[in-house]
Amino acid sequence: MLPVLPALVGLLALILGPSAGPLSHTFQTPLEAGPAEKRKVERLATWPELQKKNRSKTKLEIDKLRTAATEGMESSAREALAEIGDRAAPMLLQSLAKERKPDARERFAEVLEGLVDARHTRLLAEHLDDKSLELRIFCLQRVAAYPDPGIRASAEKAWATVKAQEEKGRADGREIDAAALACLSAGSSVTLEAVFERTKKRWAREGVAIRAACEGARTDEVTRTLLSRLNGTKQEQLAALRMLAGCGTKAALPELKYMLDSSNHSLRVATLDALRGIVDGLPPMGRASVFDT
Repeated sequence: MLPVLPALVGLLALILGPSAGPLSHTFQTPLEAGPAEKRKVERLATWPELQKKNRSKTKLEIDKLRTAATEGMESSAREALAEIGDRAAPMLLQSLAKERKPDARERFAEVLEGLVDARHTRLLAEHLDDKSLELRIFCLQRVAAYPDPGIRASAEKAWATVKAQEEKGRADGREIDAAALACLSAGSSVTLEAVFERTKKRWAREGVAIRAACEGARTDEVTRTLLSRLNGTKQEQLAALRMLAGCGTKAALPELKYMLDSSNHSLRVATLDALRGIVDGLPPMGRASVFDT
């Protein structure tokens, strides 16, 4: 039998060393460059101006996208709106809020995802209390993907509102989920437990969104809370490790090194991913064989 523990200790030293490099992975998020390479984001206070002469063109392209009578019409509208850029976002957001047809809303949301990013979080946060459910959900989901402590108050207000609606049996499940991630992404721990439960049950489907949101709550307090869940069931251990990859600080390293000696393959992979996230800001490895780990 091979001396597993010494090998794992050596691997830990390699991971924690200053020259540790990225491993191959298949995980894609807006934070693909990793927190270790964060650039300062210029948060916009106003939308870039859409010149009056371009308003009619933008409206025409949005109408084409809404109708999408042919594949060519839809493709042409998408390309035109992408060329206009984030100047078209306010009109698209208004169209999304008013649209009743689900397929048209989906097309609007897809185009908007290509136009708005971390620069626009403060502007999107202005819509978190909009009358339109679909617009609220889109904006919550989008700000959750780009951590911004500057929208914490707005995110917490949105969470309080949706929880009050939930108590009355009126809340939409999509909005509850989106508001929980938006809060955590903005640095609030009020939704930590809600996201933890979601991680336990839906990581396979929603891991990318959860990990992106976790990056906004990387604190020692959150780290301690998640470390306490390593004494639970395997499902709870996996959820804690997966969230620690985004939320964890280096205060977690002493406990995580012991998890590398786990006899369970999935726990070892999750521990390595947690270390990658904490030390180097790297996304998960993806699928890894027993030999790789």
